[in-house]
Amino acid sequence: MINFKQTSMRKFFILFFLIFTPIIYLFIRLIEKKYIIRFGIFDVSRIGYFAAASELYLCNKKTQKKKNFIDIFAFEKPICNNFFLSIVKRKIKFYSFYFVKSNVQFIKLINQIFDLGKKNLLTESDISPCFDRDIYNFYDKLNKQISLTKNELNKGYELLKKIGIKKKDKIVCLIVRDNSYLKKKFPDRDFSYHDYRDCDVENFKETCHYLSNKGYVVFRMGEVANKKISFSSDRIIDYPFSKIRSNFMDIFIAYICNFSISTGTGYDALPAIFRKPTLYTNVIPVGCVMSFSKKNTYLFKKCYSKLNKSPISLSKIFDLNLQLADTSQEFKKKNIDLIENNSNEILQAIKDKLKTFNSKNKKMSLSKNQKLFWKKFINLVSYSKFINKYILTERDLSSKSLIKSTKKPSKQFIEKNKKYYGGFKGKVANSFLEKNMHFLK
Repeated sequence: MINFKQTSMRKFFILFFLIFTPIIYLFIRLIEKKYIIRFGIFDVSRIGYFAAASELYLCNKKTQKKKNFIDIFAFEKPICNNFFLSIVKRKIKFYSFYFVKSNVQFIKLINQIFDLGKKNLLTESDISPCFDRDIYNFYDKLNKQISLTKNELNKGYELLKKIGIKKKDKIVCLIVRDNSYLKKKFPDRDFSYHDYRDCDVENFKETCHYLSNKGYVVFRMGEVANKKISFSSDRIIDYPFSKIRSNFMDIFIAYICNFSISTGTGYDALPAIFRKPTLYTNVIPVGCVMSFSKKNTYLFKKCYSKLNKSPISLSKIFDLNLQLADTSQEFKKKNIDLIENNSNEILQAIKDKLKTFNSKNKKMSLSKNQKLFWKKFINLVSYSKFINKYILTERDLSSKSLIKSTKKPSKQFIEKNKKYYGGFKGKVANSFLEKNMHFLK
């Protein structure tokens, strides 16, 4: 529901600051040979983007050769996690929203009239070049930039102690998507097009029991959830319904966990930025696989053809242009049902994952199936007829040379498509490939 009083006040403050923006802009232009001042609004409404973008921005800033940028940020409500915002503020300074927004609006206006370029604006691609994807491999190359203090860690361990979990216990984050979070946070918006990503948490029951028997404590994560799990115990914590659930603990548990298991949803960006390995189950669409880190392992949701009454191959997924399909409707139009990973597939994949943790040989050779998958995947990605909307600019999209021929795409097209992935470093679970040989045809 619109709050007219707040809307009016917001307009008033932006108009007030707009009075001074021409003077500020003139000052910016005068000093631009020495310093480039940039204004931007940071999206803090969703934890996945906020966490990844913050970390990737800081990593990129650390590696930049030119240090003459002065970035002036503001954030706009709603805030997904106030505690995370507080720790990001230790590294990124935020200013008045109205001050920054008025400068952004004025610079956009000047650019429309005089076409002076966008060097004084911070777009989403300036903050994080490819949304939440680490295309420059910072997670494998650099130490984490966002950290908790010693006092914050002590506070978290004291809270865990209250539910019988010790500091030395090994922690696993289980992150299974349902639609409860978006319904709660954005009740006026329809996110049903995301339903194809939802998964049944009960399929993880055997894996949770296996891990708890191996000495791990499993936290089923989430701020909210549609239903309680049927298998909670003192070693399998149903965190959304726990008495210790808070904004602070959301971050703390991701920070101290040994690894995470995810179905591909916003929260898994937290273990990732804290450099934790992740087993991604039910990856869909296949083209969104987080292939940029060697710490990642994958299981794919199966695409089942209702016409042929059988699961389809990786090549067929690309033929149908479903490799980056991001709505339920796109799969329905192509008569494709999505089949979740079953409990045995997930369990076998976690056994594979634990073997790599325990192996002394950290550079294990790729299996025959693994090599075949990546060879096929990279070839399909390189020559895909589907233009990757997350990495190509508007200029790219209008470039005839870029998409001149679907039979023989330009070198630029191939490199642009590959750039989205940041390399092909992770592994598909070997057990999954062995049981789903149709996928490699």
